Amino acid sequence: IYQKADGTSLNVYGFATNSEIMTFQYADRYVGIRQTSPTKPLEINSTGIHRPMLIKATGDHNTFIEMDSNRSAATSYTGGIVGKWNGTEVASIYLRTGADTTNKDDGYISFHTAAAGSVVERMIVRNDGKVGIGKSFNAITGQLHVLGSSYNHLELESAAGNVGITFDVETSNTNYYDWRIDAQGLVANGLCIG
Repeated sequence: IYQKADGTSLNVYGFATNSEIMTFQYADRYVGIRQTSPTKPLEINSTGIHRPMLIKATGDHNTFIEMDSNRSAATSYTGGIVGKWNGTEVASIYLRTGADTTNKDDGYISFHTAAAGSVVERMIVRNDGKVGIGKSFNAITGQLHVLGSSYNHLELESAAGNVGITFDVETSNTNYYDWRIDAQGLVANGLCIG
């Protein structure tokens, strides 16, 4: 363990590997693991290593990553996971604040991907459990709302046998009415009582 001559950082040096293992930067109070010039509060250089971080509990305990932000506006990011390809964001999951900026007790999740350089919101899981694909937050009306184009809204495929969609409406615990559309366009319906 040594301090740089210019007094900017405290470094942990590995003589066996002949390299710096950890850097504590004084000015910004940043920490770098295998990184001599960290640009974030914690930066890990995983060059030569796949899956560089592991949180492990060998006993009967959970392993969580908690993100806590006191944001003031709705739809703000409280946390997320950002995937970058050589510095360009290409796929991300954002954890966002809801509309209640007083109690700060609601939120939603948005999923983003990039087709050519800029990420676009593809799917939303709202605070009321409704899911929208290709729809904005306020435009989602059903439990699952999908916006597609050229008849390619939803595709169902079966590895063996027929495939179909079944609609089931329960009028009580024992009574229900359902109907089904199969791949040949046949419609079957029935009413079950008791």
